[in-house]
Amino acid sequence: MKRKPSDYLRHIYYDSITYDLAPLKYLLDVAGTSQVMLGTDWPHRVHEADVAVSRLDALPKADRAAICEGNARRIFKL
Repeated sequence: MKRKPSDYLRHIYYDSITYDLAPLKYLLDVAGTSQVMLGTDWPHRVHEADVAVSRLDALPKADRAAICEGNARRIFKL
């Protein structure tokens, strides 16, 4: 590898499924909002997806919009 392993984190896409805001904020800090998309554990249902989605409400509006829709539109050219 020519760079630190952490430098490659911004080349991976992540889903936003989390039931605690702290890990989500950490992910956004480390990987960047542009690398995170709305995700679920479907079909596995340990918790309800609406709980995880509600965590996004604590984020700035632009971050929420990117995670819920914008990043997927950009990546998949929708």
